[in-house]
This record gives sequence, C-alpha cells and structure tokens, in this order.
Amino acid sequence: MAETKGVLIGPDAFRLISEFIASGIDSDLHSAVGEHIVGAARHVDDYYIGLKSETSALVVLSALRDQLQRYNLSINDAKTHILSGLEPLNEVWAQQLRKDARKLRGWLDSDFEDVLLFLNNALELSTSLKSDSPVKIAVRTFDQISVYQKGYWEYLEPYLQRIMFHHPHVIDYVALLVAKRVAIGRTIDTSGWKNSIYDLLKRHLAFNHHHEIVWLLWLLLCCKIEINEEITKSLSTNLNSHIRALLIIGFTDGRIAKRPMIKFQTNLASMDQDWLANLVARSTGFTKAAFSGAMADEFEHLAKKKVVLLDIQAHLDAVQEENTHAISRTRYGYDRDDDGDDDYFAYGWGDDDDD
Repeated sequence: MAETKGVLIGPDAFRLISEFIASGIDSDLHSAVGEHIVGAARHVDDYYIGLKSETSALVVLSALRDQLQRYNLSINDAKTHILSGLEPLNEVWAQQLRKDARKLRGWLDSDFEDVLLFLNNALELSTSLKSDSPVKIAVRTFDQISVYQKGYWEYLEPYLQRIMFHHPHVIDYVALLVAKRVAIGRTIDTSGWKNSIYDLLKRHLAFNHHHEIVWLLWLLLCCKIEINEEITKSLSTNLNSHIRALLIIGFTDGRIAKRPMIKFQTNLASMDQDWLANLVARSTGFTKAAFSGAMADEFEHLAKKKVVLLDIQAHLDAVQEENTHAISRTRYGYDRDDDGDDDYFAYGWGDDDDD
C-alpha cells in the first residue's frame, strides 16, 4: 500500500485534475512493471497493489517512486507497507466500527447512551490510530440515524463542538449536520457554536487553513450567527477566493451586517485564482468593475444572468426534506463507508489465472 504526497484534494475541480494526473501515473506504471502485478486498486491517491512476491513488491515500489517524481510527487513513507498476502488488507478496526454503526442504524430509536458509547469508541480509536477516520465514520452514522431530529441533540452538541476542535478533518461533516438541524427548523446552541467557531477561525486564519475556514464561515452563514466586525475584517484580508466569495454572498444576502472591506482591481480577471470571487461580486452588484482576459465575454454574460454559483439558502431548502441526508453520499470527501464505494477504481491488472 502506498499514499502519495502533493495531489490537491478538495473542490470538485481539484478532484478532476488529480484524477487526470493519477490516471496517467496508473498507465505509465502498468506499462513499466505490469508483468509483476496480480491486481491493483487506487483510492484517490492511495495505491493497493497485489504482487507475486516480495521481490516484485520492491521492484514495483521503486517504479512507482520513479513515476511519481516525474510529477514532483512523492510516496508517503509513513503509510507505505509491504504486507504478506495472509494479512488483512482492510483494517479490522474499520470493519468492527462499521458493524457497530449498522447495529445503531438498525434500531428503531437510538438511545443517547448507545450513541455516546459508539462515539467514545470512535474517539478512542482515533487517538490510538492518530487518524480522524473513525470519527468521520461516527459522524456519518449520526447523519444516517438523523440525530438532528432527536430529543438528545442538545446533549450531543457539546461533543460535536469538541470534535471540530480536535478533529479538523471532520469540520465539514459536523457543519453539514448542524446546517441540517437549522434547515428543519430546530434550535441549536447558538452561543456555543458562535464561541467555538470564532476560536477556530482565529486558529485556522493564523495558519491559513483555507478548507477549515471556508466550512466554518459557511456554517456561520447557514445558521445566521452574528459575524462581528473583527472576524469580518480578518476574513476580508485573506486572499482565498472561496473565502471572499462567501463573505460577499453573506453580505448581499443580509447574513453579514458590515460590508466586507474587499478591494477589486479596475478590471476583474477571468483567468486567475480570483475568478470565483470576481464573478460573485459582479453578479450580486458588490462591484461594477468590468471583466478582462480571455474569458471576459463569458463572465460578463454570467454576471448579467446573475449567476453566483454559491447559494446558502438553496442548500438549506434542499436538505430541509425529511428523507434527505445532511451529508451527501457523492459530494463530500472520499471515504464513503457504504458498500460498493464508487471512489475506488479497480484496474483489473494481471491475469485471471493468478492467485
């Protein structure tokens, strides 16, 4: 098993770009050492390769390093292992946790003590494994049992707030749960969430963690939690286009009281990293500057049609339906725990007769 470093994973555009790159590496690797490979699969940038012997494993691992270096990528040695064919490929902890999740989903009405035991087990696993994956499985399970509709939500909220602090890779899942609760018209601990999100924003802004900042700001906007002048100013100085676009949407939708101090060039670029904020600003009337660059006409057309690409209320309306999950099975992340995970691609390398 091997995991690469350096492939951009996040927005859908990056997922598409990374798949183009990884598919090219797959093809090149197969051409170079395909005769050694019995079977292989790749999950985004994680490789699982079956080989005929340990010698073949070393040969293929060396070839994979060479192919990755062509794209300025490298193998994550900390997560790269050569395993005997007798050892389980899928971690036993994950299988057991998913089994517990199925039990929890199978009950007509989950009891909070059972939910808490399940969560504590996931948190304990996360600590021992030094991974957020068990907690992501737990939070997805909470969506499947509709915790946002349960009477014990107020007891679960403090745990969700602590999860956001200690497990940053789960911030998006927690945000989606809370947004669903708001969408169905149920109350939340507004003060607790405000304090938690403000503290987390200050931390992640200091490190320029765009992914976490975007989700935290999005949650504030969904819940119509006050965004004070200090936070607005701090966010406005960040150059990330997604953050700026959300600020503009928040202000023009009336979810942010004070106008963000975001400055634009005399002409709005249509071909650089600021295209999203530029489009949102023009489409909402936040700026009247004209577009420039090779895609100027296309962006002018979108702006006249008031296309913004970001719509907080549309999301809330969409998840308001009782049978709609908070966490999409296809849009967020690459760790679906359902059977038949379509984020895995099996290459089918090797001959059918190989064992």
